[in-house]
Amino acid sequence: MGFITSARTIRMHPLLTSLSPRVRVGPCALRLVISDSRLAVMEGPDLVDGRTMAWVAAGGEFLERSLEAWHAALAESEPALPPRTDPPLDARQLEVARLVCLGSTDAAIARQLQISRRTVARDVSAILDVTEARSRSEAILNMLGRGHHSRS
Repeated sequence: MGFITSARTIRMHPLLTSLSPRVRVGPCALRLVISDSRLAVMEGPDLVDGRTMAWVAAGGEFLERSLEAWHAALAESEPALPPRTDPPLDARQLEVARLVCLGSTDAAIARQLQISRRTVARDVSAILDVTEARSRSEAILNMLGRGHHSRS
């Protein structure tokens, strides 16, 4: 069906448009997952022990209202990426980003992905640009949603 999130989420997670290029930005009044228009799961309140309750519906009024909420949000949303725009990072660069987050060096990434160190260095540079980071450490924080964007 698609994925709608807030502009803040896009700012906090700079790889999101590469991971999910069809993501849309729009109103997000509640956390709701709809599967094939036949199942709705909505986040409920936190329980005393810290876990979060979820409400599930496979039919009835709850599912109908959930679908109405989805279609209303969809009508108000817009693509996070402009039409005919490639995602900021391709699949290999996303894999390099994942390995950077795991603490791998350029040499280790090059060996694992069977690419040159120079290619890894270019990919890391692209990752720094997309995450608006000046260093690998800052890029990791930004990719994890804990960098400077998380405070804005």
